Amino acid sequence: RKRQGQLASQYGIDGFIYHHYWFYDPRHPGPNLAKPLENMLQDGYPDIPFFLNWCATKWVNVWMGKAIFQKIPTNKNRAITLQRQYFNATDKMIREHYEWLKPFFEHPNYIKIQNQPVLMLYYYSEGAVPVLRELRRLVIQDGRFDGLYLIVGRSAYPDGLYDPSHLEGKKKEIVDDQ
Repeated sequence: RKRQGQLASQYGIDGFIYHHYWFYDPRHPGPNLAKPLENMLQDGYPDIPFFLNWCATKWVNVWMGKAIFQKIPTNKNRAITLQRQYFNATDKMIREHYEWLKPFFEHPNYIKIQNQPVLMLYYYSEGAVPVLRELRRLVIQDGRFDGLYLIVGRSAYPDGLYDPSHLEGKKKEIVDDQ
């Protein structure tokens, strides 16, 4: 991990976005695949700016092709759900999630915008909104930060979240300049 940070700096990479898997699934609650992130908190490597991308979606095996126990390859229409994301989180469950996130938010390399830790949502889901609202409330309540700076990743933004009207004509300008 130390070498990854050195190589990133050497080749002009400004920071990393780490996937963060936290499920509100009663069978497998809490963080999953979190050991490398937790190790980074312990030793500080890679020593490079970063923020977390909460993958608040179900896990399916469509990226695998054909698993050994399957007779036919998977695709998005024949996916097997490996882990489901439930958004029936209680305040206590969200508090546990926040307590796990808090040391990352407070890490000196964690990326903040306008004194707000950045948290990316991998894929927009209405079900995640109450969780994000409560996480933001907890961040503000702690008093160290002014809020939670949210970014939506792999999906279209919800209506009313962002007004792209200022981009009108920009595509034409870019094409005309080439």
